[in-house]
Amino acid sequence: QAGEQAATLRAGCESLRRAAQEVQARTQAAAEAERQRIATSMETEKASIASLEREAAGLVRSSRRQAVMALRLAQEQVVRLEGTVKAEAKRSKAAARARLAQLKETFSGMDEQLRDAEGLLASFGPRSFLPEHHR
Repeated sequence: QAGEQAATLRAGCESLRRAAQEVQARTQAAAEAERQRIATSMETEKASIASLEREAAGLVRSSRRQAVMALRLAQEQVVRLEGTVKAEAKRSKAAARARLAQLKETFSGMDEQLRDAEGLLASFGPRSFLPEHHR
């Protein structure tokens, strides 16, 4: 009877040992699967971060290029405006000189006409054009 009990106990212990090994194997498999899932997730996140970093660097480069281009355009516009202002100033100056010359010519002609008229008046005598009471 003791042999039977010992055999039953041995069989129970063996059954428990196998059950414990099976639980341990399943636990290890689950832990490995979780570790793999986490590792894959981390790799995905690293790749995503790297992609975002590359995209951000590209945007920074693009923004710099756009800023440089905008600055160049602004500088070109300033140069064009300076040229336009200088050209307009030259045109205005030339127009003013031409108008001044025209006015000088006009006044010179008027001055000659005035002298001619004074000479004509003088030739008739100083009093011939004055009314009676002013002679």
